[in-house]
Amino acid sequence: MTGGSIYGHIISNNEVQVDGLSELSAVRLNGAVNERINNNILQANQGNGFTTLNSGTNQLSCNEITATNRAAEYSSNSDIQIFRGNILDSDLDLYINSKFGIQRHQANQFLGGNALAENLTFDELEESRFFVQDEDDFLPTANPEDWFRVEDGNSHTCLGIVGNDLQNLFNNQSDLCNYISATLSLAGNNDRIFYIRIFHLLRHLRKHYTLSEMPSCLQVLFDRPKLCGMVDLLEALVSIEESLQFLTQEEEDKKLIIRQAINNYISNRSTSNRNQITNHLDQWVVIA
Repeated sequence: MTGGSIYGHIISNNEVQVDGLSELSAVRLNGAVNERINNNILQANQGNGFTTLNSGTNQLSCNEITATNRAAEYSSNSDIQIFRGNILDSDLDLYINSKFGIQRHQANQFLGGNALAENLTFDELEESRFFVQDEDDFLPTANPEDWFRVEDGNSHTCLGIVGNDLQNLFNNQSDLCNYISATLSLAGNNDRIFYIRIFHLLRHLRKHYTLSEMPSCLQVLFDRPKLCGMVDLLEALVSIEESLQFLTQEEEDKKLIIRQAINNYISNRSTSNRNQITNHLDQWVVIA
């Protein structure tokens, strides 16, 4: 996830994982100002979890960041940041090469235990101080040693869900059942919209639950004969996505073909055409 020459956006409640080259970061800002990166789960299996370059006055708050290289890196010309409530886990949790701004009781946790400030003048380091309590992983091994200072104070408290919060979209089961009842009223009157809404709903729920774990009011959908093929299609899609998480360009092209076939199935009302598309998808599942 990369931002360049951007201003004032919010990146929140995502789960981002990157593999491969050490140059890759889960989130990277280049030439960005006033960006807010909040409540994400970021993981980099080779590079950095979060990187900025030529990007000042941004906010990194309440993220869980795991990385092989550096959890958070602030390179040149990335002055004056809000940096609070992050849980950092890497060999080097924090690297700064810019005047960072004073961080007072921001409740960042340095699970890897190391932080490095480099190429700063005495005055720049003074304006990049961390004031923390000596507890709960708030105090890393810092270089320079006096970069972090211990003092009493009230620490920042994070709010909201970290990572993808869409699982809670239908936390209230009565809301879900009411939505299903309203959608069922479309059957026979507007079948196209009915099938699209049901597929979107099942696709969302299947991201978080198996079919057997879904709420009981969904069983009325599974009992409808015309929806049996949709459930099979959904399971085929899940199987494909799970087996093709890390793809070459050729495999990415194949995945695009699969997605196009699924979209054609949803929008096509002809039973014979849908059967042809399903048979085509079955072949892809065997290949995967």
